[in-house]
Amino acid sequence: MISPKSTLRRYAPSSLSLAIATALSTLALPTLAQDFALEEITVTAQKRAESVDDVPITINAFAADGIRELGAQNVNDLGTFIPGVETNVGDTSQASFTIRGISTNDFGSGSDPAVAVYVDGVYTGHGGSALVNFNDIDRVEVLKGPQGTLFGRNAAAGAISITTTAPSQETEGYVDVQMGNYNKQKIALGFNAGLTDTVALRVSGYTNTRDGFITNASTNGIAPDNLWIEDDQGVVGALLWQAGDNTDVTLRADYNKEDTDGPIGSSFTLAPDNLYDNYTTDNAGYNDRTIRGTSLTISHDFDNYTFTSITAKRGYEFHQNEEEDGTDNPRFFLTTDTIEKQDQVSQEFRLNYADEKLKWFVGASYFKDEIDQTYLVDATTLTLDTFFLVDTCKKGLEASTPICQDNYPNPADFVNTYTPRRAGMDGFIRNNIAPLFGGALTEIDITNAVDANMGPNDDGLPWQEAMHNKRELTSYALYGDMTYSFTDKWDVTLGLRWSQDSKDFEIQSNYTNYILIPTLAGGVPTDMIPGAPTAIPFGLIFADQIGDPEGSTNPEKKDDTWSSVDPRLVVNYIASDDTMFFGSIAKGYKAGGFNSLGDDPAFDPEDVLNFELGMKSKMMDGRMRLNSSVYAFTYDNLQILKLSGPEGVIPTYNVKNADAEGMGFEFDWQFLATENLMLGANYGYVKTEYTSYNQFPGDEPDFTLVGEPLSSMPEHKFNAMAEYTLHFAGDLALRLRGDYNYTGERVNNTGADQGYTIDAFNILNARATLENDGGDWSVALYANNLTDEEYLWDIGGTGDGLGSPVATRGMPRMYGIQGRYNF
Repeated sequence: MISPKSTLRRYAPSSLSLAIATALSTLALPTLAQDFALEEITVTAQKRAESVDDVPITINAFAADGIRELGAQNVNDLGTFIPGVETNVGDTSQASFTIRGISTNDFGSGSDPAVAVYVDGVYTGHGGSALVNFNDIDRVEVLKGPQGTLFGRNAAAGAISITTTAPSQETEGYVDVQMGNYNKQKIALGFNAGLTDTVALRVSGYTNTRDGFITNASTNGIAPDNLWIEDDQGVVGALLWQAGDNTDVTLRADYNKEDTDGPIGSSFTLAPDNLYDNYTTDNAGYNDRTIRGTSLTISHDFDNYTFTSITAKRGYEFHQNEEEDGTDNPRFFLTTDTIEKQDQVSQEFRLNYADEKLKWFVGASYFKDEIDQTYLVDATTLTLDTFFLVDTCKKGLEASTPICQDNYPNPADFVNTYTPRRAGMDGFIRNNIAPLFGGALTEIDITNAVDANMGPNDDGLPWQEAMHNKRELTSYALYGDMTYSFTDKWDVTLGLRWSQDSKDFEIQSNYTNYILIPTLAGGVPTDMIPGAPTAIPFGLIFADQIGDPEGSTNPEKKDDTWSSVDPRLVVNYIASDDTMFFGSIAKGYKAGGFNSLGDDPAFDPEDVLNFELGMKSKMMDGRMRLNSSVYAFTYDNLQILKLSGPEGVIPTYNVKNADAEGMGFEFDWQFLATENLMLGANYGYVKTEYTSYNQFPGDEPDFTLVGEPLSSMPEHKFNAMAEYTLHFAGDLALRLRGDYNYTGERVNNTGADQGYTIDAFNILNARATLENDGGDWSVALYANNLTDEEYLWDIGGTGDGLGSPVATRGMPRMYGIQGRYNF
């Protein structure tokens, strides 16, 4: 006799590479020939419960068991196996996801992400809380293309919806324990019970730790021996009150705490042979983040209508310290601190209607958040010396700086062979500071000035610059979506959304550093330069003072408001009970914003127009599923991030608008070949390019990205999986599973100069699970990145402005054992 719990095992119908990861409960049942089929996942992408096979949207859905089979701890881990999606997040506090080439990598408070992330129907607001470890997840839905009508603000590229498990009247629970290499230890607990006939409670929590997998080879004692640790905990609770026969009230709360290393990477230019080996650093780095949220959902059914209200409050705070140069070479010392706090409140009202021919919903939403961000950059005057020299060589001034002739632009040779310091500082004072004195500085004065600014032994003096910004966002929206069945075969869906976003923005940066001129010759008047003539206020990273230079009470204030009307039209044709074709046209919008690290005008909102044709089909009595889609889009005012700055200053990240277009093709296939054998594959092809480009400060006169691909998206991405189940006497089953991923070559065009090409890579995961047929317990051995493939997630960062971009490596081989007991 099979326990009803076995029916909880589900295949995610649209995630074929994942194969939807869970073997069907029916595999364990004695059946007639071919009396088995793929199961379905119920999703709520269109604000109503329906099979993912019936939704005319390209969507990848993952059930809880499938997520566990993949060994995925968060959305970052799922991204590897989804065509048209890239995650590769090495920085959990500044997460950014890419769908079909579209993302916004800006971490500043003045902008918003292009991929909207929702948790239990609540928009997460900003990148600081977009990536959190899964905790008692019921399902994850990844929707591609503009989703403003269905999911709300800033879903121009797509949306990711995470749904936790709802309370029920059943008394049940689970214990899940995982141990692995690098001292991986994770335990998750969950419990559900009916407290009364109308009240149910569900609580779950986890704690997770892992040692670092990158060896610190520095002998300075600043950082631990091993880096990139995991240390996080979380709890989720939900209370369901069935207030009446047709009324449910659900109160949810979640909390997550993370205390880990800052993002870890090695210099791509100074340590090209050590990207996957030892790491050197002169800064320990850390990431301390807390996320919290509460929501109250009220749902009431009457006749053919359902009224839903979601009231929510969320927020996060983090302090992240990051080394930006990827080396312990003192010439390149550069670190950043990001201190950020966000609070948001939101309210959504929605009314749904459904009968045999007509389904619709209308809704209204309100969203308000406040973000307070301080961005600190720490360097030394030796770092400045390096930058002055590199900047001189970039400008081709070899005649005045002969060292450039032989050693630049190869920074490794440049630094290793040119050990004497002072040349950069000497050139800067001679060419930029001395003219301020009208030729009054002698050679002795210049030498003394270099001495004073380089410090004892030319090791440099501390140099910190700061930028503070704050935003208040208020957003309103009205929206609706209607599907009408003209015949048994033809459905037409029309959606419309009106959005308005208003931002109040404050920004301030003041000089706190000085170029020292300790001796003056020729009797230079003391009033020749404002302030003391021996200490010239100066900013090299944030070159301009913004706001009141006398203090922090009067920042520069800006504000702007944007609005948009965005339609969605879908026509779907049901060719048979097992085959559906659909076509859609959807317009998307993302609010404009402000640069967080510079005094610039507001950048414009994004507008996207997406065209898509797709097919969803089942064959062989439901044993095979084949879904495919082809799409094309145009983006106006795409908000792109680039390392930039005025001539002669260390570049920082800023946002400008550009235009782009793209097209692509995706397919998902899965096949339940026998009761015991499951096969699956998916493929995504994406071709993008910039069609217009507005130059950033510091760009060479002829520099352009027109014709270049958008950052971070490979043209080709392929996944395949196979899972075979062996049954033994005593109601035992052994499932053997393998997942393969190929991610093609990508580029990162966000650097100060040319883009960086990131090589293709292959990932193979394996898992063997022993369980009883009733699903009461399981024990699994797993290995992710079984072949220990060496690959990179990203190349870039602020250190690129010094000639030392940082390469962030992907995860090495991770293996271990995971046990679960359901009761």
